[in-house]
Amino acid sequence: MTVDQWLDLAVGLLAGGVIGTLIKSWVDRRNGKEANGAADWKAFATEQRETFKAAMAEQREAHNAAIALVDGRVTALVAEVGKVRAQLDTETKLLSIALAHLRELRAWITRGGNGEVPPLPEQLEGRL
Repeated sequence: MTVDQWLDLAVGLLAGGVIGTLIKSWVDRRNGKEANGAADWKAFATEQRETFKAAMAEQREAHNAAIALVDGRVTALVAEVGKVRAQLDTETKLLSIALAHLRELRAWITRGGNGEVPPLPEQLEGRL
């Protein structure tokens, strides 16, 4: 083979991309290693850590505020339930007394209604 033929073969291979691709990948790898070597990874990691800490602190504050709001609502609802339960207990007692009085009245009627009408209990005074 002559020099011209070798030159044609080399140009053909470079133009065909086989050798060009190999050379480019070698150059890119070498440049990539230099870029990685020059990078300050510790500073980058520290910066990312600080950014993450700040974001987490903001999230924690937002969640704590939401929890405090819900806790206030729950406390108010528990107090309201306590009031309603006390009212319910009072009304249940009054209804029990009224039911007992109605039974007493029914017994008085079934006996013929003779004598005095059973008196209204004190707790029911003013409620009827």
